[in-house]
Amino acid sequence: MGTALRMDLAMLTGNSPVAAAVQFLAPLVFSGFMQDSADRGGAAVSIAMAAFWTMLWWSLSIGGFFVVNGADQASQRMSGVIPVSRRTQVRARYLSALSLFLIGLLELGVEIAIGVAAFGMAFDGVVVVPYAVAAAALVDAVLIPVFYSCDFAVAYRRLMMGGSVLFFGAVLLLEMLPESAKEWLFGIDPTLQPAAGIAAVVAVAVYASYRLSVRIWSRREL
Repeated sequence: MGTALRMDLAMLTGNSPVAAAVQFLAPLVFSGFMQDSADRGGAAVSIAMAAFWTMLWWSLSIGGFFVVNGADQASQRMSGVIPVSRRTQVRARYLSALSLFLIGLLELGVEIAIGVAAFGMAFDGVVVVPYAVAAAALVDAVLIPVFYSCDFAVAYRRLMMGGSVLFFGAVLLLEMLPESAKEWLFGIDPTLQPAAGIAAVVAVAVYASYRLSVRIWSRREL
């Protein structure tokens, strides 16, 4: 598994220390969302925006692990001759994705600290963070099986199309809701939501994602 993990890191960062530094530090610019957020509501919106872009950055970076799953014969041979089993390769990919996930959370914490210290942002806006964490984990649970199911370029195209449909569908649905329903929905206090329930949903989704990835990758011809 260590071999597969090292290959994942090498594919993501390449051989350039400068490129690697840019890759890992670029999300910190999203701390700019924290300006003019002195009240709880404004701070919650600012943190939600920063969390969305930060976690999306690392979710999309997961695709870099799957470059060797491409359609060209050299890439396929590389996947086939890695001296570990298909199941171990999948486990390594999920551990690599977990590493990026944790990096995203660390950077989000730094962004919030910058917002509080430099821009006077209200710290109690962090009530939205559990939702951002759960949403990012669910996105990753969908991404990985899609990358295993088809070639790199095809996977990105399907994900972009599917994500666009879901996004605009959600916007349209919100527009169709009556005002009373919107007031109820946006008036829910996130602190009243059971953290255990959110964690359970994420755990089930990640486990199902892993099982599906193992099934797809074990049956794929290289």
